[in-house]
Amino acid sequence: SATSAGSTLAAIDSLMGQQPDSALSLLLAFSQTHDTERLAPYDRHRFHLFLSEALYKNDCGQSNRDAVLKARPYFDSLSEAFPKDPALALLSARAHYMQGVGGYEKDSVVEACREYLQALEVMEGRFEEKELTGEKARFMALTYTRLTEMFSDFYLHNQAIYYGRQSMAYLSKYEACPNHLASMLEYIGMHYQMSGQLDSADTYYRQALGMVRDTSSLTFRDIVGHYTYLSYYQKRENTDDVLEQITSLLSQAESDEEILARSLTVGGIYFREKRFDVVAEYLRQVYHETSDLEIKRQAAEWLVEICKSQNKQKEAAAYAVFLAQFATLGETQSTVK
Repeated sequence: SATSAGSTLAAIDSLMGQQPDSALSLLLAFSQTHDTERLAPYDRHRFHLFLSEALYKNDCGQSNRDAVLKARPYFDSLSEAFPKDPALALLSARAHYMQGVGGYEKDSVVEACREYLQALEVMEGRFEEKELTGEKARFMALTYTRLTEMFSDFYLHNQAIYYGRQSMAYLSKYEACPNHLASMLEYIGMHYQMSGQLDSADTYYRQALGMVRDTSSLTFRDIVGHYTYLSYYQKRENTDDVLEQITSLLSQAESDEEILARSLTVGGIYFREKRFDVVAEYLRQVYHETSDLEIKRQAAEWLVEICKSQNKQKEAAAYAVFLAQFATLGETQSTVK
């Protein structure tokens, strides 16, 4: 019956926050035992919304995007018709969030931003701040984090910092994993550093380090790397000490990509010290082996300058050809901004 189906969906949804893999398995099993298109509209739209969320949280491709498009106006209309029903308001906000995910996945950044902001507007319009706790606080933190990442992609530092701090406020309102808090503090610190506000960056990196309990983790090494690099920028002295600390992180790396990311950091310091003979070795390895396009781009930019200074025009031209594709990307980003 619709009632039993609805109860089953509610039970599955209760797993979504902590056990998204279990939620996905149960939703797929539900679809095998129910004709989902013949469910009552409320249950049908909930099923597709929950399935979309579970697929997303398990890094699976979206198989029901068209159905989620229909769920959003459905829950919006119900929420407007019954404004005192908190469950409907949350479903409406979640539908907007998943529509934002869909927009981002198809490179429609403006649509994604609009939907995330609409999700926040629904939540803030229907709930008092004191009510935004538990799963609702988790949802707010997740939405603000997505906005932080979007603005970060376009190097809009002030906006990334603002939304990052909003995310921190809600991460602190529920029992968020300390590593999640540390990562967001690190993220904010990075944008303060990139915008030249080094004292603020220092503060956030220190807070981030204080949050991490596992000092052997990748999160800890990332923060130490950024903090050490910041110290180099602030003091512009003891270069060898900084390099020693960064190089020690290299020896602790647990994956090829981490090794290459650390190598880029070492290369950046050597580059700024104009020790080009040493740095070229690091940067060529990074350029040829990394799968991270942004890291490859930075290595190429430095290699162009190094090769020109060493009169290696042919090699410099090869890196310049690779960098040419980013001119169009930059124009596109400017339009979106």
